[in-house]
Amino acid sequence: MLQSSSSAHGDLLLSEPSLPAWLNPSAFVSDNFKPEEQVAELRRFVPLPTLQSELESYLATLKTKVRTCSNAQKTCAHTCDAW
Repeated sequence: MLQSSSSAHGDLLLSEPSLPAWLNPSAFVSDNFKPEEQVAELRRFVPLPTLQSELESYLATLKTKVRTCSNAQKTCAHTCDAW
């Protein structure tokens, strides 16, 4: 059985074990995601500077994962082209 695109992306986002318990990345890929509402909800639990810091850290982690995957695909494509 195939997963929907948003579900597959959500699974990738949830694979980060170092996230704080209050940060639920699956909300980011929800069809009805509204950033303003998400920030307002999270601010009830954590101060804005903490929220900003955690989101920036998570973004950096995601960028690293994207680069790693992209480099792996390029390496694989280059290796396959050599055959």
